[in-house]
Amino acid sequence: MTTPQIKVFRGEDHSQPDTEQTSGMSRQELAATASSWVGMVRISPGMVSGWHHQGDNDSYIYVVSGRARGEFGSGGKEHVEAGPGEVIHVPKHIVHREINPADQETLTFLVRVGLEPYVVNVDGPQG
Repeated sequence: MTTPQIKVFRGEDHSQPDTEQTSGMSRQELAATASSWVGMVRISPGMVSGWHHQGDNDSYIYVVSGRARGEFGSGGKEHVEAGPGEVIHVPKHIVHREINPADQETLTFLVRVGLEPYVVNVDGPQG
């Protein structure tokens, strides 16, 4: 049995994730393990991402700057919106899309807890 160790994920290790990208978003992996993913996400002004979900992962999205809007639910009719210092929680298997409603880039810090795959692109929510 291996003894757990504390690890530092260095800047030179940061990369584009080995996961499917979603249209309209740029994800940069900062750290990943078998049960979690941490990264930065940039969303261009006015951008509407493709519909997707995170499989068996819960996502926690901390808004660093800008505005983040998430649409979900039957026909995509429900939504939440957050600004700097706020956190959006997206439970596993929830089909959703991100929107940047502002005229400036949105930067978020994203933590996913669960198992791969981290991104599953879909046509849209049911309803």
